[in-house]
Amino acid sequence: MSLAYLLLWPTHLRNTYEYGCQVTVSPERVVTYRAPLMPPGEVIHQWRSKRNFAAQHLTNELPVIQPNTPYFLQGHISVTGGGVYLRIQFLDEDGHTLDNTILDGTEGTFTMPPEATDYTIELVNTHHEQVVFHNLLLMDAATAAAYQFSVDPFAGSVTATAKDATAPHVALVVRQGATKPLLLAPDRDNLVVYVTPHQLGNIHWIDKINQELMTFLADHPATSREDSGLAAWQAKLAHWQSLMLREEPK
Repeated sequence: MSLAYLLLWPTHLRNTYEYGCQVTVSPERVVTYRAPLMPPGEVIHQWRSKRNFAAQHLTNELPVIQPNTPYFLQGHISVTGGGVYLRIQFLDEDGHTLDNTILDGTEGTFTMPPEATDYTIELVNTHHEQVVFHNLLLMDAATAAAYQFSVDPFAGSVTATAKDATAPHVALVVRQGATKPLLLAPDRDNLVVYVTPHQLGNIHWIDKINQELMTFLADHPATSREDSGLAAWQAKLAHWQSLMLREEPK
């Protein structure tokens, strides 16, 4: 299995440049950001791999990555009236910056130096009238070379197609936070649907993801429930629905 990560803009704005800005968030977590008077070089938003939970009551937003391993970062971001870029800062255990990598625009590769223990990803302003942020995709360079990715924020799904795919594979990710791990089967057409526990309490949302599941499987050769990941999907869905029923007031 390979692993990629879908990174959304967190619902809190603690690491967002707020001075003179307008921020709107759609139900699909697409963020529209406007701060046209922001100086060039200011950080619009920062994602962190390490937090002090006791002080900030926030969990880590970035996954652990390995030093000396090339990673690929791709931003699905549109800008009106200017541009933005992504910068990765590498930190030591005391939070001091050791080095950084500036990507050419909103995608590229980077490698964390061996002496670094943490990192941040920053969305940096050049100049803009409006920024529409959909998501970031983060994975090692080998995974990026093996799959073609497509993200549908309105359906809450990611498809990752291997170049020589022979069968489908599906996975259901139930995660409240803004970081969604995407476990990918090798040599498969992968569908990963990400939901929050709250969404699983909505019958209309369950119907929506089940319809997407069936449509995806219908477009591929038939395979067993276990091999396709369908059995694990259904077991996870049943587990979370049982938890939701227990929590309902009586």
